[in-house]
Amino acid sequence: MKKQDLLKWAIRLLLVALGLILASSSFLMAQQKKPIAPAAPAKATSERSAIQEGLGVQDHEIEGVEVVLLEVKRTSGDTITVKWKYRNKTKENKELVKSTSSWSDAYQFSLNAYLIDPVNKKKYLVLKDEKGNPVAARHELKQLVITLAPGQTISTWAKFPAPPAQVEKVSIYIPSVPPFEDIPITK
Repeated sequence: MKKQDLLKWAIRLLLVALGLILASSSFLMAQQKKPIAPAAPAKATSERSAIQEGLGVQDHEIEGVEVVLLEVKRTSGDTITVKWKYRNKTKENKELVKSTSSWSDAYQFSLNAYLIDPVNKKKYLVLKDEKGNPVAARHELKQLVITLAPGQTISTWAKFPAPPAQVEKVSIYIPSVPPFEDIPITK
């Protein structure tokens, strides 16, 4: 190859390299001039609002535990089914129920729950079956205690006699939490 051809080839290579450098620097400058889109705002949800998919939330007497009222529904057989759940918001285990060595231990979440008919000023206790057991969720105690692990929820339910059909709202009383008042009854 002649010196002249070699020189032409080197100049072409240099021009190509220079062109690539200019193109990439132009691209980088254009990227810097683009307005940066702001990040989507974080959803402003607290622990309480995140769990509030139900009819209401009350703090349990055990710190860090919430009770969420999920449903109050008029069901067949002139009954009302009430559903709720317990949620541990902490990073530590929470003991909710300790054994009393009684047959009723498995029903401790609902045994002393009741509802109030504000129209007729009447208290309705959890229904009982023919053996005297509550018509409610049964939760077995492991090692004589029901414990909620961090972030864990436990759902439960109970059936109550239904107030007269014209009663559209009731107040729900669940042990260890403030009452859920004036809750609409769904059908």
